[in-house]
Amino acid sequence: MSDPVLLDNIAVTGNEATVHWHSSGDSYISHLQKRYDRWWLASGFSDPCVSPWDGTISFTQNYPLRAANDGYVVGVQFGPNDASPNAMIVSFKTRAPTEAESWANQPTGNSYFFFSGTVQSPQPVHVQAGTTIDVWFPFVLDTSLKYSLTLAGHGFTALGPIDGTLADNTLHFVLPAFTASPGVDLMGEIESD
Repeated sequence: MSDPVLLDNIAVTGNEATVHWHSSGDSYISHLQKRYDRWWLASGFSDPCVSPWDGTISFTQNYPLRAANDGYVVGVQFGPNDASPNAMIVSFKTRAPTEAESWANQPTGNSYFFFSGTVQSPQPVHVQAGTTIDVWFPFVLDTSLKYSLTLAGHGFTALGPIDGTLADNTLHFVLPAFTASPGVDLMGEIESD
């Protein structure tokens, strides 16, 4: 069981808030911004085990949770594959949805997170079932909704929607087997029902 979080002070000015809190004898300050009618953690999350993305993901390595854009934290663990040592996904980027793409624009919007990258490999990479993608969100997800991931790209057999499991505000997805061809621009999107 984790130690409780105790709030000491919350100051709200318009769409910005500062929260003073403590846990396990340590004090913290977090800054939040209101976006799309939700409070997003803007700063104040620090974990020495969470390093930022460098824009490249090798098929032959696994990646624990890493800081991404807009406050998200992302992790990728590839399933067994036949990738050469220099096979990778380059220009890996993440982003929040725009307001028009987001849940705030019902009934047409229902997106929560996007990521993309380009496959760089001398030959197609065959990845067995079991690749996992984890995304921690900088705002509280609605536990009454179901969330899914779709992965697509021109020249790539689309995957999904793949249902995710939600625990500790982190969505966890397990991918089926897939083949990533050289030069394919992949795009992933997390949506709700």
